[in-house]
Amino acid sequence: MRGEPEPGSVIELRMAIEERVALGRVERKCAGCGRDWDGDVPRGAVMTLGRRGGVCSHCGSAEFTERDVRPALMEITGAGITQVAEKPKAKVSATADDLSTLRALQPALLDVENNLLNADQHLHRLVTESDENAAFFGHLQGAVHHLTDATTGNFDVGFSSRPVLGPVRALIAAVERLLARYDAEAHRAKASATTDDLLALSSLQAALLDVQNPLLAADQCLHRLVNVNEANLETFGLLQVGVHLMVDALIGDFDVTTLPFGLALLGPCRSLRTEIERVIARYEEERTKK
Repeated sequence: MRGEPEPGSVIELRMAIEERVALGRVERKCAGCGRDWDGDVPRGAVMTLGRRGGVCSHCGSAEFTERDVRPALMEITGAGITQVAEKPKAKVSATADDLSTLRALQPALLDVENNLLNADQHLHRLVTESDENAAFFGHLQGAVHHLTDATTGNFDVGFSSRPVLGPVRALIAAVERLLARYDAEAHRAKASATTDDLLALSSLQAALLDVQNPLLAADQCLHRLVNVNEANLETFGLLQVGVHLMVDALIGDFDVTTLPFGLALLGPCRSLRTEIERVIARYEEERTKK
């Protein structure tokens, strides 16, 4: 048909290149010589062209790199279709207060981990000293041991995050009840615990209390950050989902000494602390890019 370029002509080639630039494509470069990759030769054309398929025709390399080339933004005007200059993509953005809020959660989580492990050791010894101690401290020991020892694997921080705030609050209440009961029944001299044992439980209670506010503050901070721009959503999004699930899920009142199965604390705390460190490192790396 008149007006159309002949197949294989230079004009057709130029039109194909312009179309690929406008519509976007995957750009491939030879890993050997850096030229455009031309190794994707159709099977039927290999013999016709007299060359091997799957290798660069310039250097013979069989390796290439590829990257996505975004389509050009076009606008229909009175003069036809013209390319529009796109605004530069917004960079990831967070204030010093935002980063301080996230960093403040890390030592609070570490404090919970250390005190959980310490309380677990003390309670384990207490319940083996006498039948009276086993009856008195047994329920709390079982709950703390499960939250500590049975949940130390790798936990994902994201859509499958385990609740943290609920178990924290429930464990605070359980420790408080036990200490109050022990003080009330101390004169009966049945269950016995040393000052260090009681201090370990009190320290665990304090650590659990201290982690709540940083956890809630991080949830609010991340919720704001992911709504700033797309770059922030990519950087902080998974952490925001994970923290929100840890805070918002399972926050009703329940007795942790009777519902330990399916709950976790040490593992999620460790995973969250590691994920915060990873996200902050990624943020600082993204900020240095031009």
